[in-house]
Amino acid sequence: MGGAADFEIAAGSVKGREHARAGRNNQDAFAIQREGDVVAAVICDGCGSAPHSEVGAKIISRCTVRALCELGWSPKNARENLAVVQALVCDRLRTLASSMGEPERVAREYFLATVVGALITGSTALVFSLGDGVILHNGRKIVLEYPDNAPPYLAHPVMGGPCVPFTIHSLGSPASLDFLVLASDGAVEIDRLAESWLPGKRVRVGSLRQFVDGSQFFENPSAVQRRLRLMNRPGADPDTGLPIPGRLGDDTTLIAIRRKPENLRACAPTSPASDTS
Repeated sequence: MGGAADFEIAAGSVKGREHARAGRNNQDAFAIQREGDVVAAVICDGCGSAPHSEVGAKIISRCTVRALCELGWSPKNARENLAVVQALVCDRLRTLASSMGEPERVAREYFLATVVGALITGSTALVFSLGDGVILHNGRKIVLEYPDNAPPYLAHPVMGGPCVPFTIHSLGSPASLDFLVLASDGAVEIDRLAESWLPGKRVRVGSLRQFVDGSQFFENPSAVQRRLRLMNRPGADPDTGLPIPGRLGDDTTLIAIRRKPENLRACAPTSPASDTS
């Protein structure tokens, strides 16, 4: 077994409660690209203090998956290839920034975004990041946090800053991967509130694990999006009748990847029943 054909993918994104209250855009973005036996998936979370970082999140996520699919991969060259990907994306951002005005200012206003990503090929399963986020890899949860909420950003070199390399969290063959959830840092709230009610429903929020346990998320391309919206739709507590605001304070985006059911070895259902209606 191995390669992108053995895996199914689902994704979605929702604006955080606080961004909705402030009338701000969702500053997260994701991109997924399949080419033959290769699949690349990336989530970007725009810097909250930058005025247009949602633009950079969209551009960087798309540029990164494209660059990932342009190279030939093996576990032996993964670190070198990631450095090439980073340089390619920065070069493209630099060209775009120069066409929009003063490059450093454009990058500061538009292009500050973190990256959490994965690549699956016939020989390689790679999970990496630059900045904050959440990763659930074969049951191992990784929460990426930085002091003072000041993570590194891929576009820092475009501003004349240091180039912080991608961090590799997992590198092996596709046979080593059963399931994976990539998420922006807003998803930290999901596991914390897993046993709480969805607003207005007698259904639990559920953990991040639900997104790889539940077949409905892969059968219906809008199911992840609908589930995240249910989490963040205000409603009443079914026990007390008191109002419940949206559960997710920050923008929340996730990509769920799992081995197709006929090949799935380790992903046994453990989450509460889900409701994507």
